[in-house]
Amino acid sequence: MAKVNYKLILLCFISAIFLMVICFYNGYPLYGGDTHAYLHSAFDNWIPQDRPPFYGKFISLTSLGISLWSTIFIQCSIVSCLLVRYIHLLNSGRMSMRFGILCMVIITAFTCVSWICAYLIPDIFTGILLLTILLYLWDKKATRLVSAFYVLLIILAVMVHNSHFLLIILFSFFVLFYSFVKKNKTGLIKGFVMFAVGVLFYFSMCMLNKRYDQGFTFSPSSKVFIIARFASNGILEKYLDDHCGKKNLRLCTCKGQLPSDTYSFMWPDPSSPLLKTDVWGDSSKKEYKGIILDVFTTPEYLRMYIGKSINSTFQQLCSIGVEKPFAFPADNWKILMLKTYFSSEYKELSGSKQNANVMETAGFNFIYTLFFVISSLLILVFYPYSAYKELYHIYAGILVFIVINAFTSSNFSMVSPRFQNRVFWVLPATNTILILKFLQSKYKVLSLQKTNDSQN
Repeated sequence: MAKVNYKLILLCFISAIFLMVICFYNGYPLYGGDTHAYLHSAFDNWIPQDRPPFYGKFISLTSLGISLWSTIFIQCSIVSCLLVRYIHLLNSGRMSMRFGILCMVIITAFTCVSWICAYLIPDIFTGILLLTILLYLWDKKATRLVSAFYVLLIILAVMVHNSHFLLIILFSFFVLFYSFVKKNKTGLIKGFVMFAVGVLFYFSMCMLNKRYDQGFTFSPSSKVFIIARFASNGILEKYLDDHCGKKNLRLCTCKGQLPSDTYSFMWPDPSSPLLKTDVWGDSSKKEYKGIILDVFTTPEYLRMYIGKSINSTFQQLCSIGVEKPFAFPADNWKILMLKTYFSSEYKELSGSKQNANVMETAGFNFIYTLFFVISSLLILVFYPYSAYKELYHIYAGILVFIVINAFTSSNFSMVSPRFQNRVFWVLPATNTILILKFLQSKYKVLSLQKTNDSQN
């Protein structure tokens, strides 16, 4: 019978508490613009058009309908357990309680992970997905049971957000290609497993939407998101200039008045002519399908799309920084929904720093950016590529994932620091662990030298 490691359990628990620091600072978990939709799907058996229902189910299971604090604690516990395992991996399979706590304190203080953990939206699961993939691919000491747990956690992380389907599919292609070139059988197997997870999720969502009369489709709203992105990057305006008068398009009534951002297209202002086109209606989606097909099959538009995609991906990669949490008016229907399900916590939310509009993030962002730059330079000094090629394979995996995340979020939703931060924090967290490992090894060498000198 395996011996229970109580110190490891204690470390994970303490680390989870550390990760909740922004919640404690705010006075309540951060309430995102989409939180109301997840609460609705959690307790009303509602399947939204624009997102999977599984994060809502996660909320209902972890909160037990009693408190959303427990949902945040479970989120933080998952992250802390993965980080502890990740520290163990990067520290060559060795980790003392003191070293683990020091790593977690610095990661919490100098990366934005605690902000991501604090939100009642599934953004933290993008980082969870990346960490689990890194462990699944590089944790060579993992037993079959632990590897199976990694796969289950990958499945959970993929399920909570539509964008994660694209992340896992595109990343698995990268793993399969690299493993094929290197003739790495284990990598090929793990790449196929990740690809299978993505395919399984795709068909599961299609069947779920079919069951709820939304058609056999992965996401009933995907066409709306893509057209909204076309509107914000100028492709739709060009298309309407070329086709209005030739085709009977509802969107022609909006020519020259299209919003410059994705959000305003999907949820138009009452004064916008878009409101009259029934953006989310089935007839509009049929029109959108035709436009999307034209864009991707017409060389002129396709070249324009590729150019815009490269530009928006680069913009997303550079969009690093915690955004100031949005303050909701006390009578806003989005936070009143929390009162419906967690009436005892409504006072905490309405009295939080977020709703008092006093949570400034500029100082935090300066610290996070400065730490990332300095820590990255130290990594290059402490760990030269010629001596640590395996380590740079892990960094390559992180960077590829970050680029894929930037591409998918910026081209199928919008450019936003939120979508970059949800995964970027893994990079400075990795720097932290390796720098502390280096300093620890140097300290041990110096201590040994002092001991030898004193004996001589």
